[in-house]
Amino acid sequence: MSTEEAGLRSLSLLETFNTVLVESQQEFERVVKALARHRIVAFDSEGSNLSRKGDLTVASFLGLDNVGECNDSASVYLFDVKKLGKSAFSDIAPSLKPLLEDPNIRKITFDCRQDSDALYHQFGVTLRGVRELQVLEQAVRINSGEEVPTRNPYLKTSNVPFLKSMANTAQKYLSDNKEVMKWMANKQTTPHDTLWEHRPLSDRAINYASWDVYTIKLLYEKLHEVGELPEVLERAVEQYSARYESAFRDRATPLSSYSAEDKNFKVEEVPIVDPEAISRILGPRTPKSFPSYKNLKPLEKWDSAVKNLKNPTTDKSKAFNDVLFVLQHDYWYTSEGFQEIRRLADEFPFTPKQRGIIRNPPHLPDADDYGDYGDNGGSDSD
Repeated sequence: MSTEEAGLRSLSLLETFNTVLVESQQEFERVVKALARHRIVAFDSEGSNLSRKGDLTVASFLGLDNVGECNDSASVYLFDVKKLGKSAFSDIAPSLKPLLEDPNIRKITFDCRQDSDALYHQFGVTLRGVRELQVLEQAVRINSGEEVPTRNPYLKTSNVPFLKSMANTAQKYLSDNKEVMKWMANKQTTPHDTLWEHRPLSDRAINYASWDVYTIKLLYEKLHEVGELPEVLERAVEQYSARYESAFRDRATPLSSYSAEDKNFKVEEVPIVDPEAISRILGPRTPKSFPSYKNLKPLEKWDSAVKNLKNPTTDKSKAFNDVLFVLQHDYWYTSEGFQEIRRLADEFPFTPKQRGIIRNPPHLPDADDYGDYGDNGGSDSD
């Protein structure tokens, strides 16, 4: 189906792909019928502060399988939801609702949590059938031998594994695609707050939405070049993709930008498999490189302390200073962290004087202070 035959407003903004902007009901009906032939589509949506409270104003689709009339895999379809109104997701055909709710039509997404939240609370659409690229990318990393991302339970604010943005993911997997890299650089300078409210949509807004969904297509293809995942990881991708559908949508209250807990919930990368179980099934994972020891960073100090305490030949003064640093900074380390560091210290050959100070560490006058205690009882005679 050519854009001329469909009578659509076609915007060839870039040579890479063709963008079709759907604004009228007649255009809408024809494109929805064509999209319904697909079994796999890349999907994304846009809006100011996209969420149950922030209006979803643009929905983007790109067919990823060549089916029937929709055999142009380089055509991006942008639905101007602000112009089309709620009828775009009505219960009466034609509508985008059946496509988005059909679990047998695979929707390829990149962090669909806010999209799903907006679809449900604004239009009554329950997004299903998602294959989430943030989840799939973690599975690919694990399958390649990387460690499962996990939070350090001994630190309050450090070592939280963060989700990778689309730009970071594209940099890792699509760095040889100059057009994508150019777009990602331009995207960072695009003002987002009012971009989706103005009508007619600006070329910049159309570019933004088109490139996002096209990048989803490229990432999906790249991540599948590695071949089939082991069954344990494939099941995890299915399970956690479904969790993405409901993660924000099913909350009793919306996420708060003022809550530290909500901020962590939004940006933290949760493990999709149990680290110990996956090591038993697929073999040992490649450990993270030991971080450099500088600037008194909480995670680096923790890792240094643990590493030194596990080696009985470590210089006593070095190990002692690391233990004191942890015990004197309770705003960085959890009670579980204190218990663990004391347990390790009990097994290390400290001097009696060092053990006494560890039992009752001196209070720091300033929370940011850090003193080198030197030998501090480095010999039993001290």
